[in-house]
Amino acid sequence: MFNAFRQYEKEYIDWIQGGYPETNIFTQDFIANLLEQDRKNRLWKHQEEAFLRTVYSYEILGRKNLLLNIVTGGGKTAIIAAVIAWLRSCHNIQSFLIMVPNLIVRDRLETDFKDKSVFRRFKLFPPGQEHLINTVDLHTLGERGGPQGMLESGIILGNIQQFYQHHITGQRNLAYIKRYIDNLAIFNDEAHNTPADEYTNILAHLSEKAKFRLDTTATPDRADGHRSSRGYTNTDSGEKRTIDEMDEEFEKIERGLTATQWVTDYDPMKKQIAVALNRLEEQRRRAKAVGENKYKPILFVVAICIKDAERAVKVLEDDFDLKGKVLLVTEDSADTVVGKKANGQPLTAREAAKEIGSFNSPYEAVVSVLMLREGWDVPEVSAILLLRKFSSPVYGQQVIGRGLRRNLRGTDEPEICAVIDHPKLKHDWLWELVRAKVRSDVGQAELFGDEDLPPKRKPQILIRPENLIDIPNPEGEEDVDLSDIEAMEDTTTDYPNWKGVIAGFSYDRSEIEITRVNLSGIKGIALDETRRIEIHTPPEVTSSEGSDEEDNGNLIEKLKWNVLDMGIALLYEAGIGSHERGYMYNVIMDHIRDKMFNGESAGFASKEDLKLALLKLPEISRNFSSLPGLVESIVRYRDVG
Repeated sequence: MFNAFRQYEKEYIDWIQGGYPETNIFTQDFIANLLEQDRKNRLWKHQEEAFLRTVYSYEILGRKNLLLNIVTGGGKTAIIAAVIAWLRSCHNIQSFLIMVPNLIVRDRLETDFKDKSVFRRFKLFPPGQEHLINTVDLHTLGERGGPQGMLESGIILGNIQQFYQHHITGQRNLAYIKRYIDNLAIFNDEAHNTPADEYTNILAHLSEKAKFRLDTTATPDRADGHRSSRGYTNTDSGEKRTIDEMDEEFEKIERGLTATQWVTDYDPMKKQIAVALNRLEEQRRRAKAVGENKYKPILFVVAICIKDAERAVKVLEDDFDLKGKVLLVTEDSADTVVGKKANGQPLTAREAAKEIGSFNSPYEAVVSVLMLREGWDVPEVSAILLLRKFSSPVYGQQVIGRGLRRNLRGTDEPEICAVIDHPKLKHDWLWELVRAKVRSDVGQAELFGDEDLPPKRKPQILIRPENLIDIPNPEGEEDVDLSDIEAMEDTTTDYPNWKGVIAGFSYDRSEIEITRVNLSGIKGIALDETRRIEIHTPPEVTSSEGSDEEDNGNLIEKLKWNVLDMGIALLYEAGIGSHERGYMYNVIMDHIRDKMFNGESAGFASKEDLKLALLKLPEISRNFSSLPGLVESIVRYRDVG
């Protein structure tokens, strides 16, 4: 459930203000150390808040499976590290499995946890327990030795694919943890990927061993626009799908469809790259003028397929003289050696992507096909060129999020990320979602200047403290009169035998139907001051006989659609989603068959019976809704009643 913590907000605030009562005594020391005001490196406020809510949920509410939604660039790694140090110091949990969806995320975490740098930077282990930092060595799956390395290190880092059951390595890794590792905590990073079936199955297997599990994500929105961390059901069709199925759209395009030709053909691509490089040049001037040249802005180009990405690199190199200054990172090229590290070891494209933006990197632009999405944290991304269309809110936000990291820490100086988009891609929904300022009809040589920068926030200074008003704490307890609510009776009834109940409904087959109307005249009254009355000649006789000529097929079709609408309305009134509409439709149609078609299906009903059923639909609806709780019982006891 999204924001399931909301109901505990008041108690949580009381817990904070009360000095963290009812918590582990070691936890109280840990919190005091973490929130020490004079620390050299302190977590951001929202990171501290996330940590405290985790502690409250685990120790006070007794929840061992938690999900934290942290904004893109919000520092999930430091929060995970703080929770690991807390569980190790205060709850004697000794093994920590960090699961990630891809190599980019794994690389990011490996950088932070290798050599325990994140623990040292924030001094996460409190005085007297510093020695425990020696128990959180990092073991990256697949990097060295076999699975026994898991026993030698406190932290295990691995891709979810390294636990997949369709290959021997995955079976071995999973079996090793289940057999040999106890006191385990699991960290499921980028948790919005979890709906994949095998992903979910692995976490379910490991849950038997886990004392604690923390999911983290920056993306609460599912690809279908709903908010959840799991699979979803289409409320209209009842179809069950997962987020990853949205990849099908992009796979189709990769197989040869040219949906984005208007941005990826040579001429339009060249023009857009020219606009993007102008934006990049502006960002460089801002970095020099405002950022004191402390960071190096780069251009991030996002393509839909490898072929388009390679073409973009060629245009950048050949037409804009950027030979050797563009890095290509695709599924095919990620492990391509592009240079050497400082120690002389080979440097792959994926590794180079992490360093891009530093002054030691030769690259000014990076081109990728969704390889650089979640987990790729390069604040220097200052201009983004979209050579693809996003249909998924998740993917769109992930990519734009690459350019929203701040370069200027500790200042109130505004920064911008320039995104170059083509109107043909119809991304209005995305710009509205991220609240972007949109500028249209931009020429290749046009400059923006600083007009895009939002105004600086005015500093909040207390000028007249004498005007401050102290709001006193409430005195005593206020008696709240709830008698009127208590007096209300719950009239909802449970109907396990709902089939017997609706079988008792009866319908009078005699009906008065108006088939002909004769008009003797039409009287009109002027609405002005004269109020003159005029008598008009009536039109020709109006008759409904023409509509009586509908054949059975049309009547059946009309009946089906009306019954479907009725079922949805009844479910809505009962607070039940329309995903049950198919079941409700069958219940109502069976009821009509029994009451009006002599037990036959609509296809065997006479025209008179079909017309009667259509006339009786409002009465049928009233019967079903006349007994509070009946519709709920029909759904609840579908196999019983």
